[in-house]
Amino acid sequence: INAEYMGMFGFLLVLVMAFSSSFANIWAEFVYKKDDDENFYLKNAQLYVYGVIVNGACLLIRDYYVSHAIQELGWFVGWTWVTPVVVVITSVYGFGVAHLLKYTDNIVNVFAHAGSLIVTIVASTALFSFHPSILFGCGCFIVFSSMFLYHNSQRILVTPALPLIREDWDHEMDDINNTSDEDNDNQPLNPNI
Repeated sequence: INAEYMGMFGFLLVLVMAFSSSFANIWAEFVYKKDDDENFYLKNAQLYVYGVIVNGACLLIRDYYVSHAIQELGWFVGWTWVTPVVVVITSVYGFGVAHLLKYTDNIVNVFAHAGSLIVTIVASTALFSFHPSILFGCGCFIVFSSMFLYHNSQRILVTPALPLIREDWDHEMDDINNTSDEDNDNQPLNPNI
């Protein structure tokens, strides 16, 4: 396979991953917000059943065709004391993201991931003498610009419209009340209207 085709194939895989990840986040937000009668942790378990099935199938297929490690050495081959720690940390992270999706929008989750990536790179620069490139600076600019535009667009779109709607509503209600008082001075109010 040519290198140019590998580049295009890699780009296609990145697009597929981005779309599937976005769809999964939108679906998870929908599930978390759709019904408050169900237990939050039950919803979380129901969503991850698919992950258990897909990851288990991938593990078994890989073991059967590639490594044969599970067949020869058992399920816990390669485990150390770090493995359960990573599982617990990942579980806590998953519950954090689930709460984020339940109480905020999906875009906040995307901004949180982008912000954490920037903080990680800045910490790596300070601690490990990492030197970010100009592309990193451009990416930071895009992330901060999108956060600024999202935050300000929410304020601009929502705040000025509320007083206008409220004033128009009050004015229309006053007109309705004045008209009904003049037309129906001696008639009782009909609750079915």
